[in-house]
Amino acid sequence: FSAEIKNGRLYGRGSADMKGGIAFLIGVIRVLSKIPEFLKHYKLMFLGTADEEKGMTGSITLSKQEVMKDSILLIIAEPTNLKIGVGEKGLLWVKLKITGKVAHGSMPHEGINAIERALEILPQLQDFLVDRNNDILGNSTLNIGKINGGTAINIIPDKVVLDLDYRLIPEQDHKLLIKNLNNLQKPDLPINLEILKELPALVTDSKHLFIQNIKEISKSKIVGLSYATDAVHFINSKNPIPFLIFGPGDPKNIHKTEEYIEIE
Repeated sequence: FSAEIKNGRLYGRGSADMKGGIAFLIGVIRVLSKIPEFLKHYKLMFLGTADEEKGMTGSITLSKQEVMKDSILLIIAEPTNLKIGVGEKGLLWVKLKITGKVAHGSMPHEGINAIERALEILPQLQDFLVDRNNDILGNSTLNIGKINGGTAINIIPDKVVLDLDYRLIPEQDHKLLIKNLNNLQKPDLPINLEILKELPALVTDSKHLFIQNIKEISKSKIVGLSYATDAVHFINSKNPIPFLIFGPGDPKNIHKTEEYIEIE
């Protein structure tokens, strides 16, 4: 967890996601605050939010306080390798609890194996995703992040729990996906569905003047991002301001023991 500098890189958990981004924003504010002409026309606001990884309680609280009510642009410095992110996938986190019937392992006909039932429905979990591509975000994806079931090798498991992580493009109907998941339940296959978290996909206008200026100055590519950010709580129909996700650090290296950020 401590920082270590080696070969021009600062290593440590959180260096790219996103202490580097915070330093990046503070540096930008420091430079712009010394330009009187800029300050005549614009006001800068720095928001540091807590709990972005799990509950997003920081951005939810600030959103309720309408701190960005009169804002004209939002920049989120999540790690993008300084590529210009103009969209992010939505997400749906689901816990599926499948119930079977316990029995001795030598008499499988006397029980209902919940793990085997889970294996039967796994292909359908992927098939529920719409077969379409978004120009910016690509396609929807599913990660089965956790499976928990069974008590012993010689006992027919009567329960199994699947944790599903759907990352969804705007073309994916959340309500239809949830309906299809609920429809997996049958008289002989009891399934309990729990929605853990749900966030919509976001796409901003990549032709916005500020974004085009950033593209011209940085020579960076415009991209869509597979992950969600706090932007989802600040950008809505009542406050449809343009946004971009633009920051240092490689998103492929985050959440790892070897996480790092380039110093220069």
